[in-house]
Amino acid sequence: MNQHYVLIQWPDSQQVIDTAMKEGWDEECIFANPDEADHWIGHSAYFVPVERIEMMKRVTRENVTSHLLMFQLDMVDKTRVDIIDDDRWRFNWTITREQYKKFRGYAIPLLRKTFKCNRLKAEENFDFFFQQFGLRIKN
Repeated sequence: MNQHYVLIQWPDSQQVIDTAMKEGWDEECIFANPDEADHWIGHSAYFVPVERIEMMKRVTRENVTSHLLMFQLDMVDKTRVDIIDDDRWRFNWTITREQYKKFRGYAIPLLRKTFKCNRLKAEENFDFFFQQFGLRIKN
């Protein structure tokens, strides 16, 4: 699998690296060590996986589906690139009941906040999302 990276320069790189260290994915970031020819990069720049940058973006009504999909895929160490290669990805990959509970526990408050709705409506939206894009739950 090829990982795609984006260059984040200082001062933005500091916030990204702080978040990465807090969430435990800082080893996925690569320090950009420029030589004389690459002086434009600056010191304290990092190459950061595109998927991680996408996850850090503010969740809105327009990107909540993509965010939840990436969150779920991250639970099984997959990316959207892996979906392209596997037409039956929903059936080939599985999550445990504990992972499902964690996902649901994350998604429902996020949906409530994003759509400004009550718990029941958020649960209905999550159930619809999971029927369309959810991975199989293994026993």
